[in-house]
Amino acid sequence: DVLIPQDNLIKDCLLQLGYSRIYPLADFTKVRSGLTTIMSTRSEVRVPEFGVVIKESSGVFWNTVDTFFAPKTIEKVRASFPEIDFLLTIWHISLESKYQYNQPVNFPYELYGYLLKLIELIDPKAIAPGAQEFKYIGTSAWQNNLVFPQTRERFCHDLKTAFPDLQERIFAFDPGDIIEFNTGEYNLD
Repeated sequence: DVLIPQDNLIKDCLLQLGYSRIYPLADFTKVRSGLTTIMSTRSEVRVPEFGVVIKESSGVFWNTVDTFFAPKTIEKVRASFPEIDFLLTIWHISLESKYQYNQPVNFPYELYGYLLKLIELIDPKAIAPGAQEFKYIGTSAWQNNLVFPQTRERFCHDLKTAFPDLQERIFAFDPGDIIEFNTGEYNLD
């Protein structure tokens, strides 16, 4: 079974790859499988994508993927899931399109502050930066400091400053890391 945004191109590609049980979901659609509930969440970036909230006995996990969420989305999520046990959040500030179009690439303090305000509205019990780990490599690596001025480590530092109560529950994942959580206990392997 494949849950996708409502997008014919994605559906057609999956059909060509041999998938037959494809389910396009509208924003805030809930799907249940046994004791697990999954809900798609809206992205303010109008491309075919969505975040996903997963609720099961161990808690509520919201993976925003690389979507940008808004206060109304947070309200809808919190109406269905009043407590978010773990938030995997957008974090990477990209100035790539500004750079490509020869526009100023000053750090977007206002946007960054707004992202921290949105995280405050979610009020997660634990958090980690997720998705958007794109970077240039090789001879193009010099561009990273210009177009991606925020590092994952700096984002985690800023989270600890903005949300001191979360100090021990801010995680920076590396490939292959596994986080287990159950009723307020968190273990990173």
